[in-house]
Amino acid sequence: MRRFLKKISLFGCGILLAYCALLALPLDKKFAYRFILGDCYAHGAWIWEQLTDTARRPDIVFLGSSRTLHAVWENRIEDTLAQRHDQNRSLLNLGYRLLGNYLCYAFANDLFQIHQPRLLFWEVRELEDRYSHPIFGYVADAGDVAWPAAGLHTRIVSDHWHAATVRLEYWRARLFGSELWAMPVDTARYGYAAESRMADAGELQAHKAENATRDFNEKSMPRMPRIYLEKTAELARQHGVRMVFLYLPAYGAGVDQPVFLENYRQMGAVLLPPKTILDNPANWLDHGHMNDRGAAELAGWLAGELARL
Repeated sequence: MRRFLKKISLFGCGILLAYCALLALPLDKKFAYRFILGDCYAHGAWIWEQLTDTARRPDIVFLGSSRTLHAVWENRIEDTLAQRHDQNRSLLNLGYRLLGNYLCYAFANDLFQIHQPRLLFWEVRELEDRYSHPIFGYVADAGDVAWPAAGLHTRIVSDHWHAATVRLEYWRARLFGSELWAMPVDTARYGYAAESRMADAGELQAHKAENATRDFNEKSMPRMPRIYLEKTAELARQHGVRMVFLYLPAYGAGVDQPVFLENYRQMGAVLLPPKTILDNPANWLDHGHMNDRGAAELAGWLAGELARL
């Protein structure tokens, strides 16, 4: 039995050493952002192009989930700033679908390698999501995967699996070629996800009724999202970038401000959109995302706020 256990232990150590060696190998982030499995409309590839475009110098960058994608209409805000406030600004929406602020940290880390925008906007919702983002392992630096700042978490195994997979595929592509290198990438300047459809009124009311019974009494921000928020805030400080928080709740959220408002205010200004925009059913694509009408109204308000920052 001892010999069997010894063999199993040696085999396990071999696997661990092989993984550590794999994680230590160089990885071209351009390939990593293109390789993301399950990526919608090659959005990861587009984000990498924006992160590394040296010809473009964004003044204001927005990080967040699909709520940011559907709410922050960059060129509409730029036009309003120029026409109403005589300010020329370059905005960049780096929202990405699904939740988990680990990914925002990874994007900010890559962003600051080339760009130092004046403002970095961070999406906040009613409460903080407690989980790592599903694609974090693909694009995060090796050290952030191997030694996650938040310690053990529910997606740690998938993060390691994705980190190993993308590195194996990268070196396979280096040796034998891959169509990903020639993958067509959207050349659009803006990340805003346009959508004119209006949400079903019944769905909105059902979600609003559900939120009326939801418990929003969490006393402190969960450790995992807090750590990555603080790491991003520290990165921003080191690069002379000002952090700002934008509240983007769901329709009928049940709370007029984020539960952890005071935590955010310790790191930067918090912008709370007017209820007239948030409470209008015509402004919503579904209960979690704004449509073009909602984003246009938000753009007018947000331009005024940006002009004062």
